[in-house]
Amino acid sequence: EVLPLIRSQRKDILLYIVGAEPPHEILKMQEDPNTIVTGQVEHIDSYFQEHTVFVAPIRVGSGVRLKILEALGARIPIVSTTLGAEGIDVTSRENILLADSPSDFARCVLNLLGDPDLCQKLADNGHRLVEKKYNYQIIAQNLVKEYWQLLMEKRGLAKEGV
Repeated sequence: EVLPLIRSQRKDILLYIVGAEPPHEILKMQEDPNTIVTGQVEHIDSYFQEHTVFVAPIRVGSGVRLKILEALGARIPIVSTTLGAEGIDVTSRENILLADSPSDFARCVLNLLGDPDLCQKLADNGHRLVEKKYNYQIIAQNLVKEYWQLLMEKRGLAKEGV
């Protein structure tokens, strides 16, 4: 639904669909010469470096979207749905663009394609967010704190302030 809206404004847009085991309806999109379906790739970093915008038009599912965290860390501006970014502490127009309708999603992508300053702002802020909240060292420290708190509660020590 989104791609035709984007291509009505920018016919030159290339869409890369990167990911393991794409379903038949995605593979069929390769009939369009401006759509490339890669299937599984060994390293996604090169795709982040070579392209302008990362899109995650997720409308169903659950769990943390690791690809969004990877894109944030790789300094690529992102357009996602609210559901797609669920579980990640992002703020629309600060470190990501969020859109939940096809027309809004297309508008956000087109805005990024035409606004290098906005791209840079989102990329820099997204990278800072990942460094601050989602790097492995911080996640490990927070996990250790949680385990320690659970252990203390189990032993009845947390209630006494020990």
